[in-house]
Amino acid sequence: MINMYKIVELNEFEILEIIDKAVAFGVNSLKGEKNAMALQIAAFWLEGYIYGNEPRLTDDDIKSLRETMKNYFFI
Repeated sequence: MINMYKIVELNEFEILEIIDKAVAFGVNSLKGEKNAMALQIAAFWLEGYIYGNEPRLTDDDIKSLRETMKNYFFI
């Protein structure tokens, strides 16, 4: 079977953009609250993103996305 997806490693800005989208989803889900629950929802969103885009993501991309999400915090 031929892989139809082009695998291109994400750069730092793309990683941060994806994490920002995940966090925005988490915060919007809680009507603007920025707390640990919002980050947990963001982490679930991110896992869905990874699952849906896995053919295009490298192992390093997946690791970077998860580590960045894990280290995210609100100021």
